[in-house]
Amino acid sequence: MRRIEQIAGVDLADGQQRLALHLGIKLARLQGRV
Repeated sequence: MRRIEQIAGVDLADGQQRLALHLGIKLARLQGRV
């Protein structure tokens, strides 16, 4: 998990950052980018 935090530049302990990352991944999938 620490590696994901480093690559994405987020703090997964922070609920708002975790939610933003989750929504970003969902949107990318919906748009066919992932």
